[in-house]
Amino acid sequence: MALRHAVLERFATSVHKPSFIRDDLLVKVQAAGHLDAGELIAQLEERAVIADAKIELFAGLLRRMRGDRREEEFLRHGDRIGPYLTCRRGLAFEEGDRDWCRRSAAILRERRTAHAER
Repeated sequence: MALRHAVLERFATSVHKPSFIRDDLLVKVQAAGHLDAGELIAQLEERAVIADAKIELFAGLLRRMRGDRREEEFLRHGDRIGPYLTCRRGLAFEEGDRDWCRRSAAILRERRTAHAER
């Protein structure tokens, strides 16, 4: 047990690498001016639906971890703060992904309509 704790401690104090996103949908949106907007909009909307499902999952996990405590109280006194904070990061990521997908789909839809009216 002491060896595992020492390895974990060494890992926790080491310099972290910056994170990066590898996502095919980002590449497709980057090339939006050259692709079928309808297909891209459909993929963005599908991703938003998937993100909504993950948001519900994370929200449920957070509620279970908190129990009957308010979040502020849990954050100050809760026992399993690491998993809770990690779950909050997952929730924030999915909310951001969902919001970006919906906004991007709306923009592409508006552009498609504007171009059709020309």
